[in-house]
Amino acid sequence: MILILLYITFALITVLAIRARRVVQLNAVFFCGTLCFILTGIRWKYGGDWDSYFDYFRSIRGLTFEEGFEPGWNVVSYIIKTTFNSYTVFQFMMAGILFYTSFTVIKKLSVVPILSFLLYYSMTDAGLPYVRKGIAAGIILLSLLFIVNRDLKKFLLCVGCASLIHYSAVVSLPIYWIYHNKSSYKKYFVIFVCSTAVFYVFGKLIFSNVSFLGDYLNYKLTNYMEQSEAGENFGVSISPERAMINQLLKKFYVFFFIFCYCKEVLTRDIRFRGFLNIYVFSLIFYCSVVPLAFQFARMSAYFEIVEMLIYAYIYYYLPQKEKSLFLLLALLFNAWRIFGHADPGQPDIYNYHTVFEFF
Repeated sequence: MILILLYITFALITVLAIRARRVVQLNAVFFCGTLCFILTGIRWKYGGDWDSYFDYFRSIRGLTFEEGFEPGWNVVSYIIKTTFNSYTVFQFMMAGILFYTSFTVIKKLSVVPILSFLLYYSMTDAGLPYVRKGIAAGIILLSLLFIVNRDLKKFLLCVGCASLIHYSAVVSLPIYWIYHNKSSYKKYFVIFVCSTAVFYVFGKLIFSNVSFLGDYLNYKLTNYMEQSEAGENFGVSISPERAMINQLLKKFYVFFFIFCYCKEVLTRDIRFRGFLNIYVFSLIFYCSVVPLAFQFARMSAYFEIVEMLIYAYIYYYLPQKEKSLFLLLALLFNAWRIFGHADPGQPDIYNYHTVFEFF
């Protein structure tokens, strides 16, 4: 329920502030982000895999790497445990990472900061119910700064740090080159069709012979595919084909406004073009891997997060009379997205609790 209440609050703030000066919008983003930071830090018995993370933190007696988590997560947990012995401190640290990465990127890369924050919240819940992959995604989000500035070393450092939190972040490696790619979107369309067809037919054969990824990743890939074949849907109740159609429909709204109103802008705004490249790749990636297992498709979130910047660019470049319509559709679409996250059937996500209720 808290996710819905926060969305309503942030949507109202967006409507009120979207035409204001940039500094006013950034102050609004800082306020909204700080609120999410506090709520993430003081949460209790809330969020994905709460029991696994909390039980692991309580059980720490020394620094080991045999608990099923990535080395980075183990090290951070060990440091906080031995220094403060407080899981709330640990949560505030994770909340701090999410706040810093999102606010920094919005401040430096968004042309309409308050709209970007609304999108960030609707896509990620601002990290309130975070899991390891969410923290890794925050670090990858920060890497966009280094992609834009062509700082390959710092970009690779971000990917390395994110991968130490969740191994799946390694799939983000191509985005540096995708951002700077100047191929036509006709070529992207051909790649989309060919990639989707090849992976739909031969994907399982291809991924069953990827020994170069190492034993651990091979095991995870094989395990997910075997579970998918056995009927495991990883919390998704639709078929892969329906999932692909849904993804195309969700992207159609964005592509419609871009190619009807912003097509010429793409030739002169390098950043807009670069972020759109990554966004298109997120669609290619999703539709290529979702037939293998829904868990793979969720990794597209590392690329899809640029949507928070693309919405801002679309609004910024739209003619004045179209801005209100676009904003209304954005509010409605993302309200639908949040209602999908806030499922009463998932009490760990729906029913928010604070540490003050238990201590």
